[in-house]
Amino acid sequence: MRSGRRTTSLIALGVIAAGLGLAVPGVPASGATPTEWGAAEVVSDPAVASTTPRVVLLDGDQAVATWRQGPDPEVVSAVRAAGGAWSTPTRVPGSSGVDGHTLVRDSAGRAVAVWEARTPVGEVVRTSTRAQGHWSELPGTLSATWPEIRGIRAVATSAGELLVVWTAWTSTSQSKIQAMTRTPEGAWVGPVDLSQAGKVATRPSLAVDGAGTATVAWMCSSCDTIESVTRPSAGTWSSPVTLSQVGLDVFDPWVSADPGGAVAVSWTAMIQTVPERYAVQLARRPAGSGWAAPIGLTGPELVDGVHVVMLRGNPHVLWTQLIDGVAHLRWRHAEGDTWQPAQSLATESVADAYALATGNGELHVAWRYGTPGEWRLAARTLTEKGWTTTPVELARDVRTLGWAAGSSASLALVWERQSQQQTRGLIHARLRHAVPAPRITRLRLSRHRIEITSPRRRLTRTRVTIGLSTKARVRFVLVRRGSTRPAARFAKSLPAGRSRFRLTARVGGVRLRAGTYRLRARAITPAGRSAVVSVRLRVVR
Repeated sequence: MRSGRRTTSLIALGVIAAGLGLAVPGVPASGATPTEWGAAEVVSDPAVASTTPRVVLLDGDQAVATWRQGPDPEVVSAVRAAGGAWSTPTRVPGSSGVDGHTLVRDSAGRAVAVWEARTPVGEVVRTSTRAQGHWSELPGTLSATWPEIRGIRAVATSAGELLVVWTAWTSTSQSKIQAMTRTPEGAWVGPVDLSQAGKVATRPSLAVDGAGTATVAWMCSSCDTIESVTRPSAGTWSSPVTLSQVGLDVFDPWVSADPGGAVAVSWTAMIQTVPERYAVQLARRPAGSGWAAPIGLTGPELVDGVHVVMLRGNPHVLWTQLIDGVAHLRWRHAEGDTWQPAQSLATESVADAYALATGNGELHVAWRYGTPGEWRLAARTLTEKGWTTTPVELARDVRTLGWAAGSSASLALVWERQSQQQTRGLIHARLRHAVPAPRITRLRLSRHRIEITSPRRRLTRTRVTIGLSTKARVRFVLVRRGSTRPAARFAKSLPAGRSRFRLTARVGGVRLRAGTYRLRARAITPAGRSAVVSVRLRVVR
């Protein structure tokens, strides 16, 4: 069945935000949070073909991943506690014949899986919730049976609701957008038709603002428009409104909402037919106001995969653009009502790109580049100081992926690895977490008494043993008893774990006088400083 998607000379750009398909706005950061990526880990069973991974981060940065597995695909799940290892994969009960699926964290901190399930008479939408360490024994069915269901999106609201939307194909040429709501009490209400009867509506996108107001946008293939509806928390859905200019071929809307209530929807519009050329377009709805007229952010170009993420009250738009025969990843953003010039974030034959905002107010963009069968995944981060200058390579042989943001700066990334030499997909994962301030776990001296001069040279030195929770720059200070001023200082860059070095009465060109000293140590990293730890040292002639 037709989905209404166009074909262009560019590879499609897909943006995934915190919960797969949902642009989750960040909170302004007071400063950069030091973070680091953990090592890649195998999550799925290497003996079984696995694909389309999804992931969420729950309280305490517990990661829950799901993916499709097996010849009659079912949803399989694994869990990783912060600092722990991934669990053995387990099947989500009642999930079989799965096409697409999504995964979201609800307001109670539970993982909720929603998928398209094939039955002998058609397709339905089903869901399962993971509570107290286990998935539901029986999945819930949210939809009627339709010939085909596609494009499931889900989001949780701060008021405790869970919203799910999808495209239901009622025949080979007719489709509509439907929505289902789970109340804070756990009851499912609906489904409700969001699009008008008699139109071909596909590719819904969904976002929720801080007050729980939901906005859904979709493309109307039969009328060449982008349409949208809204729903206040615990309210009813509005009638559809048209966002795009009538008469243009428009494709693939993407909606993002700000915590304060501002909303933006982006899409691709064909504005030249011979040869085909497209434009990046966007409509904004300020908080407490109506939709403004759509604007164009580019001229006639070879562009595709236009997506928007709201960050600190401003829309940030991403797309791919063919420049001199090479697909670039482009970015443009507004500061208030002023749009800044577009710039390229990557210029290495970019394929799919993925973006999300973390709770500390950073925007993260990852993209695949290279050639089919050898796709690499790289990422950059936008902080209050600007974009990180050097992309970080996260994975190789990446086919499909998903990622999610945690409460602050943490991220979870899962991907299907499949190379030309590998016939089946294998799910891998990496986690990015905030780096804690360093701790000094040990500070000891092999001898607490050393001599300035001695016939036996070994008496003029002692061995310092120091333990660190992470690699750090350690500053040492020697202070003589009865004085407040340091007698000598020195610093060392030391690895995590235990380190040893020798200390004599000559420190950094300073010869210590006889007396009793305190050797004080403090570890320093970008994440902070440790408490001061000290030991006593006596120097004699």
